[in-house]
Amino acid sequence: LRTAIVEAASQQQNFTLIDALRQFPSPSLRINLQQTADLLAEIATLIQQTDAAVAKVEQLALQEAQQQLQSNSSLKQDLRESGPFVVRQETLSLNHYHRRRQFEADLYLPIATDKNRQTVQQQSIPVIVISHGLASDRSRFNAIAQHLTSYGFAVVVPQHPGSDIQQLQNLLKGDSEQLFEEQQLIDRPLDVSYLLDELEQWNKTNFSDQLDLNNVGVWGHSLGGYTALALAGAELNFQQLETDCVEDSSPTNPSLFLQCRALELPERTYQLQDPRVQAVFLLNPINSSIFGKTGLSQIQIPVMMTASSSDLLAPALLEQIQSFTWLKTPERYLALKTRDHHFYDVSGFEEAEQQLTPLGRLVSPTSRVTHSYVNALSVAFFQTYINQDSDYRPYLQASYGHQITVVPYTLSILTSRSQLQLINALEKIFSRSKLSISLPEQILSNMKYKK
Repeated sequence: LRTAIVEAASQQQNFTLIDALRQFPSPSLRINLQQTADLLAEIATLIQQTDAAVAKVEQLALQEAQQQLQSNSSLKQDLRESGPFVVRQETLSLNHYHRRRQFEADLYLPIATDKNRQTVQQQSIPVIVISHGLASDRSRFNAIAQHLTSYGFAVVVPQHPGSDIQQLQNLLKGDSEQLFEEQQLIDRPLDVSYLLDELEQWNKTNFSDQLDLNNVGVWGHSLGGYTALALAGAELNFQQLETDCVEDSSPTNPSLFLQCRALELPERTYQLQDPRVQAVFLLNPINSSIFGKTGLSQIQIPVMMTASSSDLLAPALLEQIQSFTWLKTPERYLALKTRDHHFYDVSGFEEAEQQLTPLGRLVSPTSRVTHSYVNALSVAFFQTYINQDSDYRPYLQASYGHQITVVPYTLSILTSRSQLQLINALEKIFSRSKLSISLPEQILSNMKYKK
């Protein structure tokens, strides 16, 4: 399969599954139709269960919103729009000699205007770290970094070597045998901690001690969501992984291919939590097996878990909705974006359509709307829990999600008050029997797909 993918990639930039199959080094492919039918049944069941879970989240969010509508008159800011600060960007180079890790990070600093210059000079600047996902890079998060910085945050976006776009390019060129090495699960959170260590040194010499590095927020997408959770105190759960990562497990949750790589690590307790991290914002995070219920319950800081109903790579039901019910921290939120997909980290929509053509329906036209949701919630969450500004807490209520929703791309926000009802609903959803498909025995034997 790797050979087929590399050959297809070498012949054309945008290749499809069919192009890869044409390069498969065999005259024919044998397909187990019953196994395929079983897989289709599992996918159909997951879709059915996801639809039911999404409907329940929307119902509970509406109930919360109806109780909060009277407070909406105080929400005068539109957090989807840029804030009052001008943004300055610079690039930092880091070299962790002991781990032999060299990487760069983009630093975004808020620059005061004449109206707020004196006030800003007297205040410390809160810091947010953004962690990109697998096969991505720091440049794709320029928009959210600029948005957060425009509200007065210093934002830093590190590149994670070994799990970034360069690693994907190395794989497609045949220069690497893996898209992702298990050690990256340890290196990623350590990258962030080392970055904060270096910022503490630069803070004294370059930033007049104005950066507040004892009260840091982390924003993570996909595998970056895993990174944020590890920094927040979630612990690797090898027992859960051994249960979920069996050979005959069905790939209805593609994120398990990444999570199960953790079993290749030495089984021990890894100290990945960073006490400087005080709140985490998670966008389509992968976490269900690598942390599980036990690992996620260790987190004690504020968490916002966001999900996309049409996420095929980290399914919302399995990776975010269910995981939200496992959180025990008092300040926890679930934000569900309907008709949205997994790929947030694309920097120009026109360019992205060209780059991601082979992915087809994985990228939807809802991005402009749902990006605005993420912009608003990110500002509100970090202003509330990193900047300690209670004026932004109403923006984290279900009524705000109802207020800014652009139909049909609804935004549903749940707080901890609805968690028990969601748990009960999920128990009923998961208890439903799975669909099954049986094929006649005569068509199962020696079926081939001739190229």
